[in-house]
Amino acid sequence: MKFITVLAVLVILTQVGGIFLVKSDCNTSIITVTDQHDCFDLLLICPELYQENLQPFIEHKQSMDIQTLLITTETIYETYNGRDDSEKIKYCIKTIYENYCIDYVLFVGGIDSIPTRYTHVYYSGDFGYPTPSQWVFASDYYYADLYESNGTFSSWDTNQNDVFAEYDWDGNFDRIDYTPDVFIGRLPCVTLDEVSTCVQKIILYEAEKAWTQSWFNSLVCIGGDSLPWDDEAIDEGEYVQQHVIEILQGFIPEKVWASTNQLTSSHNINDAINEGAGFVFFNGHGLHNMWATHPHNSNTWIPRGSYTLADIDELENEDRLPIIISDACYHCQYDVHSDCFAWSFVRNPNGGAIAFIGGSDTDLAYGGTAIIQKGIERLCLEISREYMNGTLYLGRLIGEAISVYTSNEMHEIDMLTVLQNHLFGDPSLQISGSSHPPETPQPPSGPVSGQVKSMYTYTASTNDSDGDNLYYLFDWGDSSTCEWIGPYDSGAVCTVEHSWDAEGVFEVKVRAKDVHGVQSGWSDPVEITMPKTRCLFFEKHKLLSCFLFLFDQYIDFLNYNGV
Repeated sequence: MKFITVLAVLVILTQVGGIFLVKSDCNTSIITVTDQHDCFDLLLICPELYQENLQPFIEHKQSMDIQTLLITTETIYETYNGRDDSEKIKYCIKTIYENYCIDYVLFVGGIDSIPTRYTHVYYSGDFGYPTPSQWVFASDYYYADLYESNGTFSSWDTNQNDVFAEYDWDGNFDRIDYTPDVFIGRLPCVTLDEVSTCVQKIILYEAEKAWTQSWFNSLVCIGGDSLPWDDEAIDEGEYVQQHVIEILQGFIPEKVWASTNQLTSSHNINDAINEGAGFVFFNGHGLHNMWATHPHNSNTWIPRGSYTLADIDELENEDRLPIIISDACYHCQYDVHSDCFAWSFVRNPNGGAIAFIGGSDTDLAYGGTAIIQKGIERLCLEISREYMNGTLYLGRLIGEAISVYTSNEMHEIDMLTVLQNHLFGDPSLQISGSSHPPETPQPPSGPVSGQVKSMYTYTASTNDSDGDNLYYLFDWGDSSTCEWIGPYDSGAVCTVEHSWDAEGVFEVKVRAKDVHGVQSGWSDPVEITMPKTRCLFFEKHKLLSCFLFLFDQYIDFLNYNGV
């Protein structure tokens, strides 16, 4: 039997036949677990209405060794003290964290079931486009920030005037710690069907080990010129995504870009997502119900008619579910619109997304190359780096990225970025495998010169210390990559063919990944030369070249002598 003391209220956890009962003198809530534990990994908070529909999720998490504790909002409100329901929930999280070492907190319920906390920030910056000066928006980050820097409870109301998260609000400032203590996610479900859909998607994603599937290493990038007419003539959306592509080595990019003429229709976006991808990036503009951007230095909006909720509803990518990251405004405004852009992806029963990361208010961003220095755009890069560092779980991926982001001096744009961005999804979701990476392969073996448009054969191999089967990805140095090829036994030789369409010198390299999706580094490159066809011809036929030269000399001799 375990005891949790919460202010003046005693809550007793009692095990009855594999079921924990969280008892107070006012309420009882059933928590399904397989055994009694000193620590839990995930705290699940929901209204009683959703409890039964979440039991398969809890059982699945237990099977994944994610020890899960469920507490209903009804129990929290009756058991914990606080000035309002939001503070009661936060005190509950703090108590469970201190007694049971949780890492993750998942809310299942919309704004009417589980309240949020609203910021009160005054900031008027010059970004070259309209921005508010009074920032009042939903921030679930309130629940992640449990402590002030001195270790006391973080109320987000240090001046105790019942106005929260103040920054220069009527001259008032509240202290906020921008390093998360727990990792928060929300599934803003408003119906039982939405709960069941999300549960099924999460179970299937982890059961099939999505990160090991061939489609997962696709990367869909959707963007254009976010802020036209900047002095550097940069297409900011594409610029951010090119940096993401360079970080997410081993992912094969699908560029649905204005510059590639792929944003003429919303159908092109759906076609790319329907093929399956581990990650999808939307960089551009949005409202709660749409996304759009611009061609280079144009005020025209593309795709025609924007990408809307109706387009999301038409997705049919089934179990090929991406994590979507968006820098557009209002995509996670669930407190105002229960069918907001982000949630429409996650709740889609025919596919959509497994999770969505985005903002509940206006995104702040600089134009030109400075776009990656601040805001969600920089957070996109930090999230990508954390993934390549081998982070296993989605909530930790975001939390570690935020910690890196906030390790430098904080300005208003940084504060607003951290406070407004939300995860719609399970923070304990596994998104990569745990194993030793394969050894980095030697450079590919094969011809080092050849003829344009001719096919050549190359080989590569490496070893895996765990003995796992391996896949190989070749970078041909001509802006093309093959698909991941495999599986091959550890140490077996992979053989592949390639041709080049243009002359030049190309650096060819290869990398490997194991069946858990863990990748090696790139091999050293080998230079492949594709000379001009005529030069290659005469190089291979030197005798013919000499004969033609002598024949020309002979004709000149005859002409000179009048023969």
